[in-house]
Amino acid sequence: FVMTNLVFPSEPYNSIRFHAKGGTYSVTSFNVFNLEQK
Repeated sequence: FVMTNLVFPSEPYNSIRFHAKGGTYSVTSFNVFNLEQK
């Protein structure tokens, strides 16, 4: 697994998950941008 898989996955991922190890968190703002493959 390399860092580019985080940005340009080789599988058609259609979801996102957040995780807080040993605590809680709050997402107040989140932007998603479509990266088109050419």
